[in-house]
Amino acid sequence: MKHVYKQSEQELPSVNTPKTLRTGRILVEAGLVTSKDIKHALAIQEKRKKSFFTGSESKGSGRLLGSILCDLNLITPVDLYYVLHEHNKIYTMDKLLADNEKITCGEADLLMEEQKRGVYSFFDLIVKYNILNVNNLQQKIFELYRIPYRHVNRFTYDKNDKEKLVLLLNKDVVCNKRAIPMIRKKNSFIMGITDPETLIFIYHLNFKLPNYRIIPVFIPMQHFKSLYWKLYDISFPDFYSPLNVQKDVKAGKSIILPVSHSVKNGPVLFFKYKIVISNPERERHLIHDLYLKYELLRQLTGKDERLNQFSSFMVFIGENFKLLTSRRGCSKLEITLTNDIDGVNLFAKPVSRKLNP
Repeated sequence: MKHVYKQSEQELPSVNTPKTLRTGRILVEAGLVTSKDIKHALAIQEKRKKSFFTGSESKGSGRLLGSILCDLNLITPVDLYYVLHEHNKIYTMDKLLADNEKITCGEADLLMEEQKRGVYSFFDLIVKYNILNVNNLQQKIFELYRIPYRHVNRFTYDKNDKEKLVLLLNKDVVCNKRAIPMIRKKNSFIMGITDPETLIFIYHLNFKLPNYRIIPVFIPMQHFKSLYWKLYDISFPDFYSPLNVQKDVKAGKSIILPVSHSVKNGPVLFFKYKIVISNPERERHLIHDLYLKYELLRQLTGKDERLNQFSSFMVFIGENFKLLTSRRGCSKLEITLTNDIDGVNLFAKPVSRKLNP
C-alpha cells in the first residue's frame, strides 16, 4: 500500500440557514466532514428542534449540528471544539443558560469572575448556586460538548498506572491547564478536566502524543484537586494563574515524551498506530486521526510540512480500501502506521472475509 497521494478539492456544503451554513462550511473546509455528512446531520436536526428546557423551539436548538456529527462518529468532540473555537462559534454553557433565562448575562459575568479564583469551576458554581442540579448539569454538559461530567471522589489510582501517569505531564502543567491523567488503558488515556477551554490543550497534546488517544471527562474542581494529591503526593496549590493554553502547548513546554535517537535525524518518536475500517466514509474520523499522525510523523522524520492534504488522503485510503477488499475478498481492513529512521510507512491487511450467500 503506497503512501503517496495527490491533493483534490473538497466539496463545500449546500444548506439552508446562514448560521448553519457557516458552521457546516467551517467543518468541511477543516476536512473533518463532507457536504453529505452536513446534509445528513441537518435532516436529523430538523427532528430535534426542541428546547433543552421547555420542550418548545429555542434559541439554542440550531447549534446542535456539531453534537449530531459527534453522535454519528463523524467528528470527535475535541476536534469539534477546537475548530469552532478557532472561528468563535462555540455555544458556551453561560450563553445556553442566559438564552433559556436560567441566569442573566450579568449573573453569568459574575460567575465567570468567581471561577477565576480557582476554587470552583464554572460548572461547580452552577450547582453551588442552585441554577441546575447535578443531574441536569450532566445532561446539559453532554448536550453541549458530547463529553461526560462525572463525580470521581472515590477514584483511586492503579499502582502500576500511577508510575506511568506521573511521567505523562509535569505537575505544573496539570495545575495550569486543569487537565489530570486518570487511567491508562492500552493506547488510551482518560484525562480529567474542569473547563471546556482545556479541550484546546488536549487537541494540541494529541499532536505531542500521536500514538495515544486522549479521552476527556469533566470533573468537579474539588475532585480534581483530590486527584492531584493522589497522583503527585503533594497538595494542590492554593492559587495558580492559568497559562495561555495554545501558546504553551505549541511551544512544547513540560511535556515528557519517550524518544529514541537516530544518527541521521536526531530524536525520533517510534511507535505503531492501527485503525480498522469497514466503511471509509462512515469512519472518516478514524481516517482523520490517522492522517494527522501520518503528517506529524513525516515532519518528525525531517520532511517538510504540508497543509490541507486530508481530502487527498481520504481519496487515497478510499481507493486502496476498494481495491484491497475486492481483491482479498474481505469486508474490513486493518491499516497500520509506523515509522523508523528512514521514514513513515502505511500497511494494510484484511481483517475478515465476506460470507458467501
